[in-house]
Order: sequence, then structure tokens, then C-alpha cells
Amino acid sequence: MRTARNAGDSRGIDAIHDELQRIEEAFDSIVQDESAYIDYLYMEKYNAVIGMINELVEKYEMKVIIMCNTDILGARYVDNIFRGKLDCITYNKIATNKSLHEVVDKTFCEIVLDNNDFKSKLKDLMDKTIVDFENVWRAYGNRNLRFVSAFVSSFIQTATLFQDTQMEEEFLDSLFYSMFIVEVSFNEKCIGCLRKFPTGSNLRFYLQVYNSSDEMEELILKSKVKDYIKWIDIHFSGMFLLNTITPDAESIATEKEDYKTYKYYELERVLVKENDKMQELDIVRSLEETSAFRAKMSEAEKSAIEEIAKFEAFKIEHILYMKKNISVEIRFDDYLEKIDFDDEECSSKIQAVENALSRVERIVSNRSRTDIFNEIYELLYSKYDVDKVDDSFEGYNMFVQSKIAQSEKMIRRRC
Repeated sequence: MRTARNAGDSRGIDAIHDELQRIEEAFDSIVQDESAYIDYLYMEKYNAVIGMINELVEKYEMKVIIMCNTDILGARYVDNIFRGKLDCITYNKIATNKSLHEVVDKTFCEIVLDNNDFKSKLKDLMDKTIVDFENVWRAYGNRNLRFVSAFVSSFIQTATLFQDTQMEEEFLDSLFYSMFIVEVSFNEKCIGCLRKFPTGSNLRFYLQVYNSSDEMEELILKSKVKDYIKWIDIHFSGMFLLNTITPDAESIATEKEDYKTYKYYELERVLVKENDKMQELDIVRSLEETSAFRAKMSEAEKSAIEEIAKFEAFKIEHILYMKKNISVEIRFDDYLEKIDFDDEECSSKIQAVENALSRVERIVSNRSRTDIFNEIYELLYSKYDVDKVDDSFEGYNMFVQSKIAQSEKMIRRRC
């Protein structure tokens, strides 16, 4: 009886599945028909235009200039409609580095600022930045000069927020590339991680720590100032793109102060530099996997650790980065006295633990790395003595409960 009922249930589920599949195919057919009809309307519209142009040329002996954007219409579409049906000469306007500079100059001329001295100084600094940006823009593959115009305009307006402070070339480069990274991240749909980047931090370091898009890292590598670009908070670097409220004077002053006083920048620059060295060695690893090469790798790791150990303070992100990129042998205990747990403002010990756990989970995506998580749990528990946090951090709660149970068991044995 049970077998017959199960068989009936199975047939019923199969019938529902088949019906849903037929409905899906029907909707796909409707979408395809609508798409074909829209394409037909577009073709008919341009066919009408082609007819009018032919009439002007053949009947009235007029010359016609057609201006169109192949980025919008598509090269194949333009070829089929215009070249295929008209006897015409084609001129392609290609965006070059010269075009880039012309757009920047034109944008500067069109923008009106209250302080002409500041505008002149900003233009001088901007000329240097754009020369560096040429390679980045070419690698980005976006040849749309309207994008450049809108981006430069947004940059100028954002830079004016800091006109009452000393405008250094380094700060200008950092603001420019921070805004560019926001733009790329928005298009890549990975903008969320940028909210975790602290002001004044090394941009390449945090792009690597939070496993951001490879494209962003590759683009920054095209810049000659890549090793010195600092992050400007997304409330400023993303103000125009994300359409956020213009920061007030106090926020602007705080941002500039945070930029100047961020104490881990030099450490992060060294970490990235040592990581670059390790990657260079990894490239030849498969070609030279010998005992001599392994000794060379070991010596490189030892040298990097000694260089990094000179610094007086670390964040959890720095230790995780070292374990991942420099040497897996690095332990949190080795840096226990130097780890700054209180680098974020927290209203309670529980919030401090949850903030730290949240950052770790964003960085270490592989939850099977229990060795790393157990080290983190041990550190946080010994630091804050918090028995339980939010249920979303189940690993920490289970670790602490297990530790408490073991401690109680040992006490009972002694009694």
C-alpha cells in the first residue's frame, strides 16, 4: 500500500514538473517573439531613414553626413544598415590619449568655481594625474569620452570640498583613483566591500584582502603611483555616483585628518611589496621545484617576516593577509601583544567581538579553514571574555561553549 502511494506521489510530482517546464518554454517563446518584433521595428525605422537618404542623394543630388555611435548601435548593425544599403565613405572617430586630454581641458573650462586660484592649482595637478591615468583608461577598455567628461566633472566637484585644506598631489591622486575604483566596482556589482576600507589605508592592500574584482587590481597596477594610492572613504569617493548627501564641514575635516593619521599605511605598503616578491617566486615555482628553490622560498618568507615584525601595531586583517600571502606558518599568538582589537568604536564587548568576526568572515571565505577561525575565537575570547554573541556567528558560540565545558570537566576531575 505504501509503495503504491509513493509511486502515485512520484507520478504527481513528475506531472507538475512537466507542466512547469511547458509553461517556462511558452514564456521563452513569447520573449523571443517580442524580441524579434522589436528588432523588426528597429530595422523598419532605419530602413525608412535609408530610403529618405537615398532620395536626397539620387533625386536632389545632395550630400548627406550620417553621425552615429557604434558603441550604442553596434558595429554589425551599422554595417548592415548603412554600409550595406548606401554607397558611402566611412570615417571612424577613435578615442585617443589626445582626446582624453581635450575632454579634460574642455570640462575644466565649462566648470565655474568660486576660487579661481584653487581651480588653476587643481588644473595643474590634474594634468599630471591624467598623464598617469592614460594607461589605466586604455586598459579599462571604455572608450566613451562622455564617461570621462562626467567622471572628471564629478572629481572636480568632489575636490572642491577640500579646497580649504592643503591640496597635496598624493591626496589628489588618491581621491581620483578612489573615485575610479568606486565606478568600476559599481559596474562590476561588488561595491559592498568598499565600505570596509578605512580612510588613508593602502588601496591595493584592501583590494587584495577583501578579494575584490581582479579587474580593479589589474587596473591599479597600470598606474605609476599604484604603491602610494590611499583610500578615500566612499562617502566622498562615491558621493556623485551613489547620489549621497554632501558631507558637512566637520565631516570633511575629519576625513582629511583620518587620511593623515591612519597608522597602518606603511605596514600595508610593505605587506603588498612582500606579497609581490612572493608572487614573482611563485611564477617560476613549477619550473624550478628543487630543494635549492624551496630553500630560496623559505629564505624569502623569513626575510619578509623579519621586515614586517619591525612594525609596532597590527590589525586582524594584516595577520590574515600574512597567513594567506606570505607564510601559512604565521600564528596570531606571535603578534598577540601587537594586535589592535579596538580599532573600531564599539558600545560593548559583544559588539567588538561581532565586528571582528564579521570582518574575518568577509576575508576568509573558506569556512573549512577551522584552524584560522579557532585561532581568532581563542584570541577574541581571551581578550573580551564574551560567552555568547549573535546566533549568526555559530562557530564562535560553539567554540566558547566547548571551551567552557572542557574547563568545567577539568574542575570536576580535580574535585
